[in-house]
Formats: sequence, structure tokens, C-alpha cells
Amino acid sequence: IVKLLLQRGADSQSMDRKGNSSLHIACECGDEGITVRQLLKKGADFKLSDNIGRTALHDAASRGHEDVVRILISEGADCTATDENFVTPL
Repeated sequence: IVKLLLQRGADSQSMDRKGNSSLHIACECGDEGITVRQLLKKGADFKLSDNIGRTALHDAASRGHEDVVRILISEGADCTATDENFVTPL
């Protein structure tokens, strides 16, 4: 579904009211990297943080999705980024 939406022009940068992008949600769900890779390929920004300063890497790591964590780190995600509580992803 994500692939189809992106092909039809869906905005990979759109956010919900909590500041979560589609990439945040995909990383939180831990879809074995399929959706994450599709979103990154279409320009999803892994540097974006939500309303409390959490990045997609925070979401993937806090849920234990190691494959997604590896993908984000290989793309250059910042392992030292802190949220509003000064918590890093790792």
C-alpha cells in the first residue's frame, strides 16, 4: 500500500498532530525494513523529530527493531540525537 501511495504522489514528509512522519510510524511498527526502505528511497527525512524530539531511530530502537535500526544508521541517522528528556536512540 505504501509503495502505491508513494507512486501516486503521497508526501513522505507529512506529519500527524504529534509530529510523527510516516517514517516514524514505519520505524515504530518494525516492518522488517520494507516500508522504511521505500520511504527513504522517496526522500523521507530520517532527521525529522516529533513534538518531543524523538527521531525515527528513537522509535525503531525503543521497539527493538534491529533491522530497521541498522538501515537508519547505514543511511546516516544520528545515534547521539537527544529527545526532550536528553535520551539518545541507543
